[in-house]
Formats: sequence, structure tokens, C-alpha cells
Amino acid sequence: MKRKEKPKTPKPPAGTGLVARTVFYCVMGVVAVAALGVGMQVLQTYVHRQDVARAVELQVSLADKPAWMPRVLADQIASELAGNLDGLAGGASAVIYKRAARNPWVATISHVVARPSTDGKTCQVEVVATYRQPKARVQTEREYAFVAADGTRLPPQQVPRYRVARPLPNGKTQVDYYIGLSDVPPHVEGKPIYYITIYGCKVAAPAVGEKWPGQDMSDGLRLVELMEKRSYADQITIIDVRNYGGRIDGRAPHLRMWAQVGRGRATDIRFGQFPRYEGDYLVPPERKLAQLDEFVRTHAGQLAGTRAYLDLRYDQLHASLN
Repeated sequence: MKRKEKPKTPKPPAGTGLVARTVFYCVMGVVAVAALGVGMQVLQTYVHRQDVARAVELQVSLADKPAWMPRVLADQIASELAGNLDGLAGGASAVIYKRAARNPWVATISHVVARPSTDGKTCQVEVVATYRQPKARVQTEREYAFVAADGTRLPPQQVPRYRVARPLPNGKTQVDYYIGLSDVPPHVEGKPIYYITIYGCKVAAPAVGEKWPGQDMSDGLRLVELMEKRSYADQITIIDVRNYGGRIDGRAPHLRMWAQVGRGRATDIRFGQFPRYEGDYLVPPERKLAQLDEFVRTHAGQLAGTRAYLDLRYDQLHASLN
């Protein structure tokens, strides 16, 4: 039985001279340094994973919480991202990043930083991200769904529903937001947050966290965005997309809004279509909104109940009392 020969240490080629031997040993030195660097990286990763694995508490914080987000909601998101320690041996930052990417409230992630404590009992994780704000509610067969500006459906039980305006000593006003009326501090008046309703989408509601497909939803949200900054936004109750693309009646408005206050008379606002390309013969939305703004200005800020309908599809506003 032959004995196994030990691997021989590589030798510089014979007869190559001083220059060749010098090059050979330099290459071997670079390889050794690279191997040492890889070994140190593996060691650092191993130590980091060990710290996380030993941690008994994972604490997640949201940097730059937006003003519209209630503290309760921020705490709930952080708790959902923290989850449990399962799988964190692969690195807390990577795991929390993946969890944040799946969270319906998180729009974009800048970075996630994990800082295990020296005693290994806790791991602090900071998430820097942007978040989806509820922009409208959508009427479905069974309930109201809430969507962000990009059409993503949000968890209804976490949507902010109330706001409280508090005067500050410097003369400014601070607005705080709350999910439920029970979250509002005692002896403070919580006012409902107003959401315009989109009605008549052809595609059924997607699962929470998914985007609502369909151009009717996209244009409905586009119209919500145009309305929300106007003084009469709280008079717009419904954006009606049932006839989008003329799917019911090609001659009727593809998009229309309804303005109503309480149980008063409703006003039909016939918006029509958004232009699809430069040079489209349709009246630009800026012109339509200018007509609407002027009408409201000349009617003491009132829109709902002033007319049976307002037709914005022409160069001049068409209005009817009946």
C-alpha cells in the first residue's frame, strides 16, 4: 500500500532568474493577503450573526416618520418588521429589509442598519424609508377599501381616520393623526379625516399590499390628487368611473364627480377624459379645473347643491339648474 505524498509547496520555476523569482513571491504574497481578508470578512460576519442569534430582543425604529402617520401605526409597522428572531442568523439588516419590502405601508427603502448590543441581549435596527399615505377609499361590494396614490391597497384597520389640530405657543398649528376615535386623547375633539370615494372600478379589489389594476383606478386617483388640494375638496364625495372608456355609454362622460354636503342636493360634475397624448383635442384638465375654481369663487365657496350639473368637457362651462 503506497503512502500518500504530502502536497508539495510550490517552488518558483527553475532557471527563471532573480526577476522571475521576485514576481513569483509577490504573487504568492497577494494571494495570502486576499485569503486573510476573506477570512476576516467571514469572521466578522460570523461574529455579527452570533450576536444576533444570542439577542433576546429586537428593537426596530422608523426614521423620519411622516407627519400624517399616527404614532400607533408607526409602532405597529415597527412591531411587524421586528417579528421574531427566526431567520436572523442570516443577518438582521437583510431580514428586516425583506420584511419591509413586503409591508404594504413601505413604498421605498433607503437603507436598514442593525446594531447588536455589546452584551448580545438586544439588536437595534433603524429603517430609513418612505411610506404610502392613504389617498382615497374605494367602494366595493362588501366594504370600503383604502388605497395609496400608486393604487396599493392598504390594511383598513390601520388607516388613519381622525385628526386633531392643536395651536402651538408660536402661533402655528400642529395636526396629530389617529387610527381610531379611542386613540384620541380625552377632552380633545377628533375630527374625521375626509377621503373621497372612488366608485365603479371594473376590476375587483386586490389583496392588501397589491396594486389595484386598471386605468380607471389610475385616472380616478389622478382626479383625487387634483381635487385634494382645493378648498372645496370636502364637498366632492364620489369620483364615478363606471363609464370609464365609454363602456356603458360612449356619449356620456367617462369620468364624473359628485358633490354633496350631508343629505343636501347633489351636483353632477361631468369631467370627461384626460388627454392621452400631446395635441389631443380634449380640453386640458388645467382648463377644466380653472372653470370649476371660478365657479366656486363666484358662488361663495359653494359647489354642492348649486346646480344639477356642471359640464367641464367644453371650452366654456356648461351649467344647468335642472
